[in-house]
Amino acid sequence: MRLRVARYPLKSIIVKIKKNMKFHRKAFIAIRHVLVLFYRLKGVEIGDGTLISFGAWIDTHRNAKVRIGNKCIISNGSKILAHDWAKAKMGLVGKSDHFTTTTIEDSVFVGMNSIVLCGVKVGQGAIIGAGAVVTKDVPPYSLVVGNPAKVIKRYDFVSGKWCEALHSPPVEEINTTEQNAFTCHGARQQEAS
Repeated sequence: MRLRVARYPLKSIIVKIKKNMKFHRKAFIAIRHVLVLFYRLKGVEIGDGTLISFGAWIDTHRNAKVRIGNKCIISNGSKILAHDWAKAKMGLVGKSDHFTTTTIEDSVFVGMNSIVLCGVKVGQGAIIGAGAVVTKDVPPYSLVVGNPAKVIKRYDFVSGKWCEALHSPPVEEINTTEQNAFTCHGARQQEAS
């Protein structure tokens, strides 16, 4: 007795999986849009094209302000805070001083399980690594990692590469209007010779 096996069983299974994946992808995108709408209704200013993962948490206290720019990605497990009750309880600040504005500018990627503390400004195009705790302002087009987060790389517009941030200028000295605000250490040596 011979068993008859369908000629292309694997192909039909793959077609079914692809159809289901298209449906699930659309469902996930719809849920993410609902999540963005939820945060907007709670008072968070969110730009166009921003994606917020399911496990992300954004501070929505009525007096706290969080601003997120266009085309940002907030990964799963990340937290963005805009108030600090500990300082108020310890008497380090007044009752109304523990509410601050946390700003995330355009095209920022916030990595998985990272924390952005209150009052921090994350510059345009910055990347916050997974698990980072951002306690101070982040310059534009830089990569920060660690606890507390430190700048380890910056993007050089002249060479079009990410460069080590060994001798990086302070945030105040970086001119964001000029595309070549900072250059690689190697590019400076080549220009000098």
